[in-house]
Amino acid sequence: MKKGIKIPGTGFLSYRFIKKADTDKYDITTISPRNHFLFTLLLTSTIFGTIVISDW
Repeated sequence: MKKGIKIPGTGFLSYRFIKKADTDKYDITTISPRNHFLFTLLLTSTIFGTIVISDW
């Protein structure tokens, strides 16, 4: 049986933790009023097509 981890919020720290977490060992639940991750600084980049995808 997996241990459960509950993460409050969908900010950068939550995103990085979920990305690096071992999902074979843990059942991860995110608790947030939003169902998406929004990085508002990227909105201007989408207009000009200058988004660079990288592994943080």
